Amino acid sequence: MEDLTKQLEETATTLATIQEKLASYEDLKTQLKLLNLQANKKDSKGLETLMSIGCDMYVNASVADVSMIFVNVGMDYHVEVTLKEADKICDRWIDFLSTRIEEVASKQALKKAQIRLVSEKLRNMKLP
Repeated sequence: MEDLTKQLEETATTLATIQEKLASYEDLKTQLKLLNLQANKKDSKGLETLMSIGCDMYVNASVADVSMIFVNVGMDYHVEVTLKEADKICDRWIDFLSTRIEEVASKQALKKAQIRLVSEKLRNMKLP
């Protein structure tokens, strides 16, 4: 019983982590749309932003061309891609993480059902 409870907690933690990643990719997708709008403006002078230099310190930054961005493709490798390509990468990650959420959620439901079954059997054993 304790083992099942521990597995349920681990599954819940995994699910929360995946949901956070999904939310960050959905936020990124929104930011990409805003960048795309900025890139398509004819009178665009670039993008003014704040850039983190660590320890909660920021500096003003100006980006002249927002049509290309760098994307972390894993293992700390970054690739320069167009906004359209970055959007496609985001879509693939969102699809992958959504599928993972469904898998982990079904695993979590199975663990909950197993815990209920074991609890019920233990109650029945105690009652004479």
